[in-house]
Amino acid sequence: ATQQVRDQLAGLPASVRRVLLPPLDEAAVDALVSSVAGASLAGQDAAALRARTGGNPFFVQEVARLAAARGPAATLMVPPGVREVLQRRLARLSQPCMSLLAAAAIVAETAAETIEDDLLCQVSGVSEEAAARLLDEAAAGRVLDVDPAGPARYRFRHALIREVLDHGLSSARRGELHAAAGEVLEQRVSPSAAAARLAYHWSRAAGPSAREKAADWSLRAARDAVAGFSFEAAAAHYARALASRPAEATAVSVEYGETLQLCGDVAAAR
Repeated sequence: ATQQVRDQLAGLPASVRRVLLPPLDEAAVDALVSSVAGASLAGQDAAALRARTGGNPFFVQEVARLAAARGPAATLMVPPGVREVLQRRLARLSQPCMSLLAAAAIVAETAAETIEDDLLCQVSGVSEEAAARLLDEAAAGRVLDVDPAGPARYRFRHALIREVLDHGLSSARRGELHAAAGEVLEQRVSPSAAAARLAYHWSRAAGPSAREKAADWSLRAARDAVAGFSFEAAAAHYARALASRPAEATAVSVEYGETLQLCGDVAAAR
């Protein structure tokens, strides 16, 4: 169907006017999902889907179709048609640009799709000058958005692009990049302020110290979340810490059970 549409567009006369459609807002995303899947989304879910797809009508429609066929969990997958479109867009970029974007996909995963230039350069080993040139190439290729006045100049246009880049990595390379991100973040002035971020990267990292660091940072993130009354987030961090087999497993299990009780999950806490 995609090739058929491209052939039809190519055959249109030059006098045909092309109109760029703006991204859908949350209400329009909800309406489109409802028309495709037969059920509307909660406000928070509509906002999340809009952010993940950038409000692109085709992307929203494909995610909705996948969810209708496979259930709500499929909204976290990249539909095949969307993957094809985005892979073609990425294929137009140079190999150095693609390599840098792969690293950017890892560091931006814990930064709401934004790309912190200094962190990316340290993780990838690319100089600031070269990184700026390559990121500008990606922006010209409609992979990144640019905000010259923002705290982070570049960001992925939507999460789906970052996810396609992430899925294109080998397990070994993905683990290396997560470990590199963890090491750089630990060197920052106040790594304790980024405990949840460090826990995420180390839990997906490769290397001899990855499991120990994943347990350590997950436990710190869990206790920080409890102190902030974010009990559901704390439970997720405790579960990750236990999966990494911490040295103080018994104490962590007790804390995990107490947190599950605070979440209202008494059965699981037993």
